[in-house]
Amino acid sequence: MQHNQAPSGDMSAEQVIATAKALITARSSAAAAQRAIEERRWRIFFLITLMILVIALLAAPAPTLEQKFILVLSGVCAQQHNLFVGGVQLPLCARDTGCTSAC
Repeated sequence: MQHNQAPSGDMSAEQVIATAKALITARSSAAAAQRAIEERRWRIFFLITLMILVIALLAAPAPTLEQKFILVLSGVCAQQHNLFVGGVQLPLCARDTGCTSAC
């Protein structure tokens, strides 16, 4: 006896595959839409945070922009091995800029 034929009322193999492909496509589209919403939320959050940081940098109580950068970056590096270029102290230390003793 062969069981190749589907009983009446059941879907054929081609119909099952087509239905599965349609479900996969619908789920992929829904997941892509959800990712787009999440990415938009993070983008907005990032831009607002960036604007707050720039405003805070400009409002920092330091007389020059150079000193403001040093103030901000003092939490990033130890400020013990700073580079001086043309008599101006760079805000990052030599190790953070990748310079060796030859810089």
